[in-house]
Amino acid sequence: MVIRALLAWRNRRLMLRRFASIGIYFLAVVATISVFWLGDVRTKRNRQRVANAVEAYKKQRSGYPAQLEQLVPDFLPAIPIAMREGLFIAHPFYYAYPAVPGIPELTNEIPDLHYGTGGPFVRIWYDFKTRQWYQMD
Repeated sequence: MVIRALLAWRNRRLMLRRFASIGIYFLAVVATISVFWLGDVRTKRNRQRVANAVEAYKKQRSGYPAQLEQLVPDFLPAIPIAMREGLFIAHPFYYAYPAVPGIPELTNEIPDLHYGTGGPFVRIWYDFKTRQWYQMD
């Protein structure tokens, strides 16, 4: 496309139109990459805020919360979304403590905190022992 624009140097109007098209495509690519990058930054910030709030709750109250809503308003102003996909799809955090309620043999002393990333099998989990996030697919 750049070569076609340069070849049209004799026809100034055509050349300007082609360079304008190139500029629009370039800006669209930059905008798309920026939206994905900012979404990734927001996702990492939100997941760390939630994990830190659960850890702070445990430290202050000597136990994990039964549900994330117990973190509001003392530890978080509101439960953030885990991840946003586009403008309309929001993925929430999933939290359970004990990890499998109602089944004593599967009950853990450590809660389950994770969120889905939009794919059918990809989940991001928080390990309360190592205090790190990892991907499980």
